[in-house]
Amino acid sequence: MANIVREVDTDQRSSKTPQGQQYTHIFQVILDTVGANPARSARLADGVPDIGDQHPIDTSAYVLGVDVHPTESRLIWNVHVKYQTTHFIYPTPKPNPTDEAPSIRWGAWSRTIAIDKNKDGDAILNAAEDPFDPPIEGEEYHLELTVVRNEAAHNPLTAAGYYGAVNNATATICGLEVTTRKAKCVQWSGDSAERNGYSYYVVTYKIRFNLNTWDKKILEQGMNYKDGSKKKHIVGDDNEPVDSPQLLTAAGAVLALGGTPVFKTSRVAPEKNFSTLNLNI
Repeated sequence: MANIVREVDTDQRSSKTPQGQQYTHIFQVILDTVGANPARSARLADGVPDIGDQHPIDTSAYVLGVDVHPTESRLIWNVHVKYQTTHFIYPTPKPNPTDEAPSIRWGAWSRTIAIDKNKDGDAILNAAEDPFDPPIEGEEYHLELTVVRNEAAHNPLTAAGYYGAVNNATATICGLEVTTRKAKCVQWSGDSAERNGYSYYVVTYKIRFNLNTWDKKILEQGMNYKDGSKKKHIVGDDNEPVDSPQLLTAAGAVLALGGTPVFKTSRVAPEKNFSTLNLNI
């Protein structure tokens, strides 16, 4: 059930003052629920004029003030709306914070990773054509975007479904077009705020880009190999089982010495429709 707003006293309190013609309209608001702040709910109910609204008949008069008065019931409130003609300076309506332009910041993020491929995508191996153990480590750098925007609402459950998710289709994000699985949502948070009589959320989006995609490239290696439908332990020249991983082919066989190492691609991040974020701004 929605709030009920009805005008109960129209222009019966009209008066002329040195500052101009003044009018007082009284609205009765019947709330559907008391809530945490019923007076504020009555003040903001649909149908109650706001500061700066024009008088319905005298178009030279505008709302200067709105006062809320209680009754015996916490569900019923009387709202007094005061108008005055324009030759008296009336306040400019206060802007809605959700109409403000968002803050957009481009930066970079980095992480330490095990490096198993060179800049050309070839496996990094030692002189015996084995992977280094422990692997070589290095820093990896990528684009990062942070958008802060005032929004009327924030659903934390919807946001939680995007944590760690990548785009499931080509998306344009703040002017940058990225193809599938190259953008990851690492933050979608909302802080409640009030300003100018409006309640809203300061929502922060943080997107990290990996233009090589967020797919994992894993070097095919192990201590077992496939022999038809069977899995067998790899043995060395001494016919003893090896005690370190050996390079494998894509089919699971032991890679011949000098063969090109194979990397397996695995999609590990969940995929989401990034158009829901509305970041094409």
